[in-house]
Amino acid sequence: MLIAIVDPPHSKRGGDWYYRSFLPGRALAALDGVRVVYLQNHHRARKEVLREADLVVLNAVVDADLLPAIEARCLAQRVTLYEINDDFRAVQRSNPIAGFFADPANRRLLFRLARSCDALQFSVPELRRLYGHFSDETVVFENHLWEMPPPRPPRPAGQVERVHRRPAGAAWKGPRSTGGSPSSGRRPTSRRCTTRWPWGRPPRRAASWSGC
Repeated sequence: MLIAIVDPPHSKRGGDWYYRSFLPGRALAALDGVRVVYLQNHHRARKEVLREADLVVLNAVVDADLLPAIEARCLAQRVTLYEINDDFRAVQRSNPIAGFFADPANRRLLFRLARSCDALQFSVPELRRLYGHFSDETVVFENHLWEMPPPRPPRPAGQVERVHRRPAGAAWKGPRSTGGSPSSGRRPTSRRCTTRWPWGRPPRRAASWSGC
């Protein structure tokens, strides 16, 4: 059995991609007779994968070109699932996808794709309550951690936790965005903050990864 998990284009290797696509795919691939292919929607082999996969999971992908592919899979009696893992009518403004889903046309296309698939899967029961009417077949797969991170080592008695402080200008938004400066009298748009790290230094930023 070949399962394909299709995500929207992105450059991260963490967050919801990790626990909504990567970890479920890894768990399914551990089953006998199951192969899992992960790809982003713009992958050059998308057409072939959508045609040949026994099961396709579209992870909130919004692309009108998928409509004929879904119809062809239906005629070939191959199952296509659509995942809704956010309330796309009320995306918080801090989310990078908020601008995209602020356009009603993009929301309508997502809902049309959801209705065209054989079944819907959701990340929480509340989303099924909101959007379950798009399909007669729905299921909730809640988020789960594959493994727990190792516990922190105990701190020796009397040892003081080191504090890493950002430079005063690191959080100042005025000089570049408004032409202000710390001496101009303008109030910074974000405050200087103190971040505590258990090992005395911030972690190195993970390298970006674009998938297949």
